Amino acid sequence: MLSKFLNFGHKLLLCSVFTAITIILVLPLTAQNPGLPKACPVKNGHQTTTGNIVLRPQVVESNLLTGQVGFSQAANVAYDDQDYCQLILKSGELSSSLWFRDFNLNLPEGSKLYGIAVEFEGRIMGGKLSLLQLQLTDRNGKNFGENKASILPALQWNPTHSGADSLWKNGGINDLWNLTNSTKDINSGNFGFKIQFRNQSNKESILRLDRVRLIIYYQAMQPLCMKDC
Repeated sequence: MLSKFLNFGHKLLLCSVFTAITIILVLPLTAQNPGLPKACPVKNGHQTTTGNIVLRPQVVESNLLTGQVGFSQAANVAYDDQDYCQLILKSGELSSSLWFRDFNLNLPEGSKLYGIAVEFEGRIMGGKLSLLQLQLTDRNGKNFGENKASILPALQWNPTHSGADSLWKNGGINDLWNLTNSTKDINSGNFGFKIQFRNQSNKESILRLDRVRLIIYYQAMQPLCMKDC
């Protein structure tokens, strides 16, 4: 299988990885996220900044195991541009796991998290998809916090209206997914989330994702310095 790695605005990297049972596709993206200023030594006290920051993944990685169905054009989730990442599942089929990570986040030490949310924009045609995994990952790439798939209503992934995209948002301003407040995990390149589906309907299902976003609700501790840090 040939995997295409798309690097927006700079270069196109083609790479194939074969194993007997597992295929891992890593797609680096060059879309830039807004940044937060780095902390510097305290000199005259602190001020705090409260708000939210919306981030796009810099890397999309697909872990395709034997018997699973992979996503096509996964790198297309970087922009809201009507270029879709697509998944086609026949009745009973299981998708690969997509890992969205490396959000280029740098919350200053001492910052407090108030909530985490993920947004998906796209459409579903045909049969209903069952969400098997929607879970954050820590600095080591391990599953982190609660699996939202175990508590989300199935209606959120029903077929959408013909010809129109829908927006699915999971988590929110007061939802920390049962995590501890660790900026070391949040700032890590491995911090992100994984998603996986099964078609448990009796007809083919087509999922098209146009945009994926991570939203961090925070209070950042910033220094007030008399001169540049």
